[in-house]
Amino acid sequence: VIENKKIFKISKHPKTNTSPIVLRQFFLEKLHKYERHTAIYTDGSVTNGKAGAGLIFNDRELKFRLPDLASIFTAELFALEKAVDLISNDISRIKSYIILSD
Repeated sequence: VIENKKIFKISKHPKTNTSPIVLRQFFLEKLHKYERHTAIYTDGSVTNGKAGAGLIFNDRELKFRLPDLASIFTAELFALEKAVDLISNDISRIKSYIILSD
């Protein structure tokens, strides 16, 4: 069960014409509101037809190799799915998480 879901988009700050400093400041302002949450960073990647996904949380890094020619959408979604699995299977029962994904 996932409760209190919120999605913050920085799309109102297009990367093509917004300073990285502005994007970083916006991100840090949003993240500060969730400082009591355990952050899980996710990412998917495709390079030269090879795909992978990863998570970073609590000083841990998990990497997953995906089938060749998997799409970037598959890689990103796989990383998000693994983050949700991690939360669902958490035996320490941390109650508050925030998943950060591009």
